[in-house]
Amino acid sequence: MPAAEDAGAKLSKQRLELEKFKLATDSATDQIVITDKEGIVVYANPTFKQITGYAPEEAIGTKAGELWGGLMGKAFYATMWETIAKRKKPFRGELKNRRKNGEEYDAQLNISPMLDKAGDIAFFVAIERDITPEKDLERLRTDFLNIAAHDLRTPTTAIKGFVQMIRSGDFGPPPEGEIGEALGDIEEGADRMIDLVNDFLTIARFEQGRITLELTEFDPKEMVESLIRQLSVTVGLRNVKLLADVPAGVPKVKADSSKIAQVITNLVDNSEYWNASIELLDKIAY
Repeated sequence: MPAAEDAGAKLSKQRLELEKFKLATDSATDQIVITDKEGIVVYANPTFKQITGYAPEEAIGTKAGELWGGLMGKAFYATMWETIAKRKKPFRGELKNRRKNGEEYDAQLNISPMLDKAGDIAFFVAIERDITPEKDLERLRTDFLNIAAHDLRTPTTAIKGFVQMIRSGDFGPPPEGEIGEALGDIEEGADRMIDLVNDFLTIARFEQGRITLELTEFDPKEMVESLIRQLSVTVGLRNVKLLADVPAGVPKVKADSSKIAQVITNLVDNSEYWNASIELLDKIAY
């Protein structure tokens, strides 16, 4: 085959590959932006306009993000550029951008540096997805948890308070017998509801990244023994006996005692499931 024909065939193959690439990017539901090694936009797919409001032609020739970005702190962009340009590694993160009409939106960004045969950066490919609907749903869910937790805790706390007053004789002789036992069950149910509300709030804070630790120095032996005394009355109704076996001389620790107490309480609360599991295993074994 003559050299001219060989070159022509090679060029036709390259054009076909480019057409396939353009077809794939043009039909992608995510925004795809390609820049040169300096970050200047050389291509943006049609989804770019759907997300940012800017036509691809408006972005080409500008610095990536100049039109629709710039809302994050300098540290964010410095880390991004350090990752993709200097370390030549992909960057993934969430950020806020601004549409052409001024509306802000949440986006998930993936940038990959494309290297040539020599290992130098040839260009960058940035894929961005508008995650505003997911973020809005997440915020609604968190708000719902906070409101539900507040609305549940207030009446539940009041119920527990009145039960304690009745049992302590504030309204007359403390009830005994079945009535006294029933009031104890009501108080236990109120405690469980309050614990459930606290779990709701913990989940909401965890998902928002707002879990904070209050570190204090305390004696773990004293904390565990005190907690066991408080829980013994409740678990006694389930025929479960609690024993605290903490070696003497355990040094004080610096931690969030309330979080540790919550873990121990949850373990004790689940003891009824342990018993059920043991009984089931016994039945299977014998």
